[in-house]
Amino acid sequence: MIQKNNLRFSIFIVFIIDLILLFSYSSSAQQKRRILIKKADILISEEWHDTTVNLLRGHVVLEHEGALMYCDSAFMYEQLNSFDAFGNIHIDVSDTLDLFGDVLFYDGNTRIAEVHYNVRLIDKTTTLYTEHLFYDRNLEIGHYPDSGRIIDKDNILTSRNGYYFSRPREYRFRENVVLRNPDYVLVTDTLNYDTKTRIAYVKGPSTITGKERYVYAEDGWYDTQKEMVSLKTHVFMRNKDRTLKADSVFYDDKISFGRAFRNITGHDTTYRVILNGDFAEYSDSLGYVFFTRRARVLYYEKKDTDTIYIHADTLRLTFDTAQQATFFYAFNHAKFYRHDIQGMSDSMLYNYPDSMFVLYKIPVLWQDSNQLTADSIKIWVANQKVDSMTMYNTAFIIQRDDSGTFNQMRGRDMFAYFVDGEMRKVFVKGNSETVYYIREEDGSLTGINLAVSSNMVLLIEDNELTDIIYLIKPEGGTYPEKQFPADRLKLKGFEWHEQRRPRKPDDIFIW
Repeated sequence: MIQKNNLRFSIFIVFIIDLILLFSYSSSAQQKRRILIKKADILISEEWHDTTVNLLRGHVVLEHEGALMYCDSAFMYEQLNSFDAFGNIHIDVSDTLDLFGDVLFYDGNTRIAEVHYNVRLIDKTTTLYTEHLFYDRNLEIGHYPDSGRIIDKDNILTSRNGYYFSRPREYRFRENVVLRNPDYVLVTDTLNYDTKTRIAYVKGPSTITGKERYVYAEDGWYDTQKEMVSLKTHVFMRNKDRTLKADSVFYDDKISFGRAFRNITGHDTTYRVILNGDFAEYSDSLGYVFFTRRARVLYYEKKDTDTIYIHADTLRLTFDTAQQATFFYAFNHAKFYRHDIQGMSDSMLYNYPDSMFVLYKIPVLWQDSNQLTADSIKIWVANQKVDSMTMYNTAFIIQRDDSGTFNQMRGRDMFAYFVDGEMRKVFVKGNSETVYYIREEDGSLTGINLAVSSNMVLLIEDNELTDIIYLIKPEGGTYPEKQFPADRLKLKGFEWHEQRRPRKPDDIFIW
């Protein structure tokens, strides 16, 4: 029983000590938080009910916990530890922050100042203008509930309501936010602005509009000093005749360098080019843009049938200082489709000044029933149609007829000429060989021609081989089908790639 009583007594003593300490702390804190009158031309004290009211006039200076507050006149309520001030309000919040206005209500217990009319909150680099502002000295946060304007050296920002954080000198704006710069205007629903770094963070539907530029996104940040932007969610950018869509974009405006990520679509209306991919990079100073990760390019015309679709592991477009396109590259697993011609090769190049395609490393072309292969192929284009073609080293043309047999023309090099996009004439130079099935009009087989010559000319009409002219010491002849040498039915290097031929635009992704 004695031990229990001693324990209860100890607990009681500790409780009393805690109460004394708490009371002492509260008393000292309350004493510390009293508002002091530092100066006034006129001081009149009156008793209003249970409150002593000091009427202050002329050059009034009040002090509360290190902050000096200036005004023309004030009503100070001693028991409430608060005051109302009027005229030329100035609160010296800190060495770097000053608050001005026409009317002030200040509560010394909560340390919250409410300022009205012609309000200005000024720090080292920015000034906030509003008609109604709350400033919490405990949290060092200013809040305007209805319309404010922020001005610094280069920017003017307005919003419906906003917050100012003294540390780390940051603004947060909500509703109808507009940031104006000499070069652009940013409009958003939510914006956080760091006055020290001068970086603006946006949330929600946002636009940046410049002289020749427009940007839309729903998340991101913009460094107004370094002119760098990082945007996410439904990003859309337009610069003159070029547009870009992506899931996210990073762009450095000073060096005109950018990167885009996922679901990218780039569109140039001048060159009628649409680029797609999941990663892209752009450099204006170095003059290039490239796409990769399921990359695709569309060169389109007024007719959909004239659109050419190209895919490769990497697509790269270069341009000169006048923004004129110079070269287009398709690196690794290049494949293309157009209604009248299809092809594939390891890599491909398009020379804009010469209107010329070059296919490298085992290229294959298909046009109607013709398959063309060589070590490399050059194609010249005029009026969006194939005008001529050169096939270098081991050039091979295979034509499959209606009966499923293969007419074959082989040589060192071939030079093909087109009319309205259709092959009409082919000159074969060096080591020319042919296997050609001769048929009647009804399709019945007359014989099979096997011939070799140094050079030869192929004449084509309606995509059908009509004549072969052998030049310089031709050898060979026509054989009945049963007498044709079985080992000569296919010329050396014969390969039929029909299964790899793209039959529709999406087939370009199938290698």
